[in-house]
Amino acid sequence: MNALLKFLKSLRSLYNQGAIKSIDEAMEFAKNEFGEITEFLEAQIKKVFKKASPSLEQSLIPSMQEYLQMELPVMVYKKK
Repeated sequence: MNALLKFLKSLRSLYNQGAIKSIDEAMEFAKNEFGEITEFLEAQIKKVFKKASPSLEQSLIPSMQEYLQMELPVMVYKKK
């Protein structure tokens, strides 16, 4: 598979997981991978964010990282 396709696939995955939250973070990631960011690469990165933008329903559901950081009440069951 082409290096660019692998990069975009991993970028989409990282975005969906919440590891990359902004286009600026994605641009930094691309710069680390490829050295320079071409106009074509920038357009592809923006397209990933546009297509993967969560809907209102999805934004109300906490990500796995947020869920793990929540302090949930512990239920204790007593035997009778």
